[in-house]
Amino acid sequence: MVIFYSDGISDTQNKQGEFFGWQGLLDFTTANHELSAADFSARLLAAVDEFSGGAPPFDDRTLLVLKAL
Repeated sequence: MVIFYSDGISDTQNKQGEFFGWQGLLDFTTANHELSAADFSARLLAAVDEFSGGAPPFDDRTLLVLKAL
């Protein structure tokens, strides 16, 4: 799996000012690597939204996931 993402994903903050960061992305990927690329993308974006507490994004959130069949 190859994941391309903009900093709008990793720089998302929660109410405590913590960043989702590359560690959040790594943790999510480790737990969900078996998903299809489409499901992985949808669930990652949902996880980032949940992490932010539903706050509107301050930056774009661009995501491209490539996965071999």
